[in-house]
Amino acid sequence: MRPANSTRILLYGGLCGAALIVVYGVVKLIPARPAPVMPLAEQAPPPAVQRAVIAKHFIRRGEVITAADLDFLPIEGVLPATVQVSADGVTGKVAVTDIAESQFVLASEFSTDPGKAGLAMLVPAGLRAIAFRTNDEVAVGNFIRPGDHVDLQVILPEGVLPGGGDPAHRNDGSGSEAHTLLQDVTILSVGDLIATSAEEAAANRKADPPRGVTMALTPDQVSQFVLARSIGTVFLTLRNPTDPQSIEQNTANLKAIRGRTALALTPVVEAKRPIELVTGSQTRTIYSISPGGH
Repeated sequence: MRPANSTRILLYGGLCGAALIVVYGVVKLIPARPAPVMPLAEQAPPPAVQRAVIAKHFIRRGEVITAADLDFLPIEGVLPATVQVSADGVTGKVAVTDIAESQFVLASEFSTDPGKAGLAMLVPAGLRAIAFRTNDEVAVGNFIRPGDHVDLQVILPEGVLPGGGDPAHRNDGSGSEAHTLLQDVTILSVGDLIATSAEEAAANRKADPPRGVTMALTPDQVSQFVLARSIGTVFLTLRNPTDPQSIEQNTANLKAIRGRTALALTPVVEAKRPIELVTGSQTRTIYSISPGGH
């Protein structure tokens, strides 16, 4: 290799090394740019805590729910829409089903209408419910509604009364009688309608007879009604709800309603008239009978 070429190569190598040194120094002098910080993922808020209404103790069907019957249970997350979260919407309502202790109180388990709890819950303590089939004549034109008060009238035929069937009556009904059997009886239901408001009862009223009427009676009244129903005919009479009056026992018979008494016929008196009968040497007296003594 020629000396000139060697010198040239060394010169170029030195220049390159010097350039690298300069570039390195410049890089060192420039401040380092901070690395970009990746944003943290957004964290979801903790689930909300709600207070669910639960039964503090066993609540029986038909009971009116009070604040003392309720408790609260904290629940995280979303509750079903039917679970109650406020006692205000539950207190004062009637349980329409049994609610177990510590069970969530659901919207379907209470109502403002006691009838939703069933007919048995409407029977006052000490009374009994009994029903019988009626028609529009017996049930005041089917205008009787649940909650109304009625009196019961019974018609007893002459055959079941003392002296009934006497030939003197000639089966003309003169031996029958009617009287008030029971008074101020509460109607619990009419047909399949159990209502607590006149508006609901009127909206559901049906005109097609016959229908069943259910009444609340004492055990003694039940016995009287069953006997009267089996041997006679029972009619209902509707009371004004503000009328508590009780009437004395009343009885009606044919004599009381037929008006003027028929004129009595003049009795026929049979008179005896003596007649002397002579036969040969014998004489005897016989008597003939003539009406009115003539």
